[in-house]
Amino acid sequence: ERSILLNFKGAGDEDNDLVSWQTATQPCDSDGWDSFVDGWLGVQCDVVAGRVTQIVLMNMVGLSGTLGSLSNMIGLRHLNLYGCEAVSGDLSALSRMSQLAYLSLARMPNVAGDLSSLSQLVHLSELYLSSTGIHGSIAALSGLPLLTDLWLAGTVVYGDASQIRDSIVGLRTSWGDGGRDFTACSSYLRCADEASLVADAGSV
Repeated sequence: ERSILLNFKGAGDEDNDLVSWQTATQPCDSDGWDSFVDGWLGVQCDVVAGRVTQIVLMNMVGLSGTLGSLSNMIGLRHLNLYGCEAVSGDLSALSRMSQLAYLSLARMPNVAGDLSSLSQLVHLSELYLSSTGIHGSIAALSGLPLLTDLWLAGTVVYGDASQIRDSIVGLRTSWGDGGRDFTACSSYLRCADEASLVADAGSV
């Protein structure tokens, strides 16, 4: 996992945000197994299993790695790359992260792919994909029973929201007014159906 993370950093860290990620250290040295303060910035590990479980690198515009370089981080439960605008890749690179409960790729315009790539991530409870190139049918998420928070503003996801509301009882946050129709939702503010607003552009 250390080499995976170093490869991600090596692809581009223009602002030196990841200066603590060094070859001579481990992601979660010393007391950093369960800490965002000790060890590598933005990395948290499971003290029992010794695996990296969380990566939080928000608004680091100097990073230019790819989602594909992280594809073997299959023990991740929390991945937040919100606002890392130069990071790129296809959503399918995350399809093996079966333990993911939280995923934010919002405001990452170079991330694309079909929403169905996440259909097997049954532990997902929070999913933020606003302002990305993600596309596909909203129905692809119908098999994610734990999903509670969903933001898809500024994507080209389509379909009737009832397709998932009927199967995901706990879904409480989605698009603006709790909208009904995702058909042609390509703008930040409105779907083709003017009665259905998507989430405000300022939301995650």
